[in-house]
Amino acid sequence: MSRQRFLIIGGVAGGATCAVRIRRLYEHCEIIIFEMGSYVSFANCGLPYFIGDVIVDEEKLLVATPALFENRFNIRVCTDTQVLSIDKENQKITVLDLASKVERVENYDALVLSTGSQSVWPNIDGLDLPGVHVLRTIPDSRKIKAQLDNIHRALVMGAGYLGLELAENLYKRDIQVTVLQSSDQVMPTLDKEMATFVANHLKKHGLELKLSCKATAITQTSDHSLLVSLDSGEQVTVDAVMISVGVKPRAELAIQAGLEIGELGGIRVNEYLQTSDPNIWAVGDVVEVKNVITNEWQLFPLAGPANKQGRLAATDIVRKKLTTIPAVPYRGVQGTTVCGLFGLTVATTGVNEKMLQHCSDIEYEKVYLHPSNHVGYYPGAKPIHIKLLYDAHCVFQLLNNWETSAANKQGRLAATDIVRKKLTTIPAVPYRGVQGTTVCGLFGLTVATTGVNEKMLQHCSDIEYEKVYLHPSNHVGYYPGAKPIHIKLLYDARDGKVLGAQALGESGVARRIDVLVSFIQMGGTVYDLEEAELCYAPQFGATKDSVNLAGMIAANHLRGNHPLAKWEDLVDAHTQVTEGHDDVDQVLAFIMDDPYAQAQIVDVRTVAEFERKHIPQAINLPLDSLRDHLHELSQEREIWLVCGVGQRAYNATRILQQHGFRVRNLSGGMQTYASFEE
Repeated sequence: MSRQRFLIIGGVAGGATCAVRIRRLYEHCEIIIFEMGSYVSFANCGLPYFIGDVIVDEEKLLVATPALFENRFNIRVCTDTQVLSIDKENQKITVLDLASKVERVENYDALVLSTGSQSVWPNIDGLDLPGVHVLRTIPDSRKIKAQLDNIHRALVMGAGYLGLELAENLYKRDIQVTVLQSSDQVMPTLDKEMATFVANHLKKHGLELKLSCKATAITQTSDHSLLVSLDSGEQVTVDAVMISVGVKPRAELAIQAGLEIGELGGIRVNEYLQTSDPNIWAVGDVVEVKNVITNEWQLFPLAGPANKQGRLAATDIVRKKLTTIPAVPYRGVQGTTVCGLFGLTVATTGVNEKMLQHCSDIEYEKVYLHPSNHVGYYPGAKPIHIKLLYDAHCVFQLLNNWETSAANKQGRLAATDIVRKKLTTIPAVPYRGVQGTTVCGLFGLTVATTGVNEKMLQHCSDIEYEKVYLHPSNHVGYYPGAKPIHIKLLYDARDGKVLGAQALGESGVARRIDVLVSFIQMGGTVYDLEEAELCYAPQFGATKDSVNLAGMIAANHLRGNHPLAKWEDLVDAHTQVTEGHDDVDQVLAFIMDDPYAQAQIVDVRTVAEFERKHIPQAINLPLDSLRDHLHELSQEREIWLVCGVGQRAYNATRILQQHGFRVRNLSGGMQTYASFEE
């Protein structure tokens, strides 16, 4: 029987994630990614910061290369390759090699469309003039950056997130920047009164804003400047124009194939990201998704949701085509965004008031507040401007059912204040008890906890718990200043309920613990953590946030995809060795007369990493060549895997499991080993 063939059209966030997840779930299939551009996976969110020299090295924007996909994941990548058509009846695609101009046909058992989005261009003359740019790809950024020395004045069309990030980075290169926006506010995802704070901040820092204004034409002057004519009658002379008025789904292939297309122009998918054809899935900017609050279809072209969609589409493909694994539906989009502009952080989640005004079945209320980021007596307190929208009916319902509700702290306080002002009597609000949330700052290190710790759980005989360690960065590594966060997550081994967490690091620690506080209060599970839609922008987090990663690691463990070994057992072995035993394998067998007996310790880091430091009894089989060395491992002995922080060992776990080995991952890798060793 021939191997199943899974083809993915488009890389970057959704497609690349989908491909890697398929490989982790199923080793014995063929996976090919077709990417029309030259880069299969790059950090498009980092492009404005590359323009502004915040990110200096272009190579840092390359998240993964074709060689990495091939060596680590056995995935073939065809860059500079355009998919011309889809024959869904015969399950074939026609592709064109853009370099050789040779066409070929590829068969598929499952097809994933991750074709992304394309820039919306205004319908005006002059867009083809030199100096008119759009920022979507690495070549786009190169072209802009090469001309920066000759740009002294720039006009940015569009005051959304990308447009304003680009405007800031141009301004920081000593370029005079004018921002043009057709609506009467910046950042259309914000409600207008909140956007006013942003507009005032931008003007204070030197940007010129022209709101409720459109360009009607661009012409070139005799000195090669660009003259932008506005519908107000005004003309603006600049050296460059940046187009950032929005994006639309790149759905031409889907339309040509006869797949169902939604009213917004995106591909319609079900809760498993499956299209109207049972053998085709779609993820990322090209799909329409359901809003979890309004249940309405919308476009949400951001990397975080695309990443989650790719992961869940992969799970569904493998479930339906190859193995029996649990179904995991996509919950929909929540609308979480974050942006940093001249030191101001702007973040949103859920729906805005403009959206609610179109939902006749939701009776909502709103409150405004302006608290400080910390207590006023500690130096450096800054105001946070907050607008909270809530369902008015549910607030009263919660007040009448306190004993069974799980309202969070903000909702409870807002509801109490509303009712206090409206009524003469209000119901009693019982104290829920203590959760155990703490935070402390020590010489630049933040230490925070919530829930129970392991010592407490060891005295609770009725709770069967598990734990994972992880060491992610506070934000993406390609953005300067990334710092590790060391996390321990405790959860119920039976249902995945989050029991407690401890985290420490130099940046971003309290935010992650605060997120976990809410999940514990609401009775959340590790499955909820892996699907949480948290803030992502390069300087604030990652498409898979630390909280997501903790949930994914734990959920994979509970699903059986990621068996874990205990570091305590390994440390016990070291103790025995230091007491005079010379035969490490004999010691391991002596103290581990359970499934861990006579374990092989395999370090999958590079040779250089292994030589710097390794567990004494470990052997070194680097991950990228592991498949070539399977014959060196015994299937009679269990294998314990270790790497730097646990991620490469997880990839190795999935490879070895599917080749018949009994295997476990030493959670948290050598970073965790260092703490146990001491």
